[in-house]
Amino acid sequence: QNNQFSPLKKYPLVEQFRYPLWQAKPVEPQQGVKLEGASSNFISPQPGNIYIPLGKQEPGLYLVEAMVGGYRATTVVFVSDTVALSKVSGNELLVWTAGKKQGEAKPGSEILWTDGLGVMTRGVTDDSGTLQLQHISPERSYILGKDAEGGVFVSENFFYESEIYNTRLY
Repeated sequence: QNNQFSPLKKYPLVEQFRYPLWQAKPVEPQQGVKLEGASSNFISPQPGNIYIPLGKQEPGLYLVEAMVGGYRATTVVFVSDTVALSKVSGNELLVWTAGKKQGEAKPGSEILWTDGLGVMTRGVTDDSGTLQLQHISPERSYILGKDAEGGVFVSENFFYESEIYNTRLY
């Protein structure tokens, strides 16, 4: 066992296992999936970006750590049965939370709207699973959410001020 790294204090160690890296598959889109216009440019596999199955986990946010010899890599994994759909405008954000399997409204979801530097505003979704938040919209922002079951989700938003009112037609 490698004792160079130890579990984080104050956080439970959920699971510990060994996985043969030579069996890992590259992270890539499923066959037939077209992502034209996607902001992530997730079109082709990147060397070293592999999929390691973690198994079914309870809803929540997990810090995953992988170690090989003296090397360590970490990432976060969000587990939730809720998705957040959003619409952003110049001064507000509309969020609708829904179950990802049945599409039912997810009331009581706690939502934070952030620009990545701090929380701009926050709220809780109503009985219809919606929430309207008022704030001047930055070009890029994120929704961080937690549903009533403890599931955690993230949504990225882009807002570009329209220049139509500055255009002159002759």
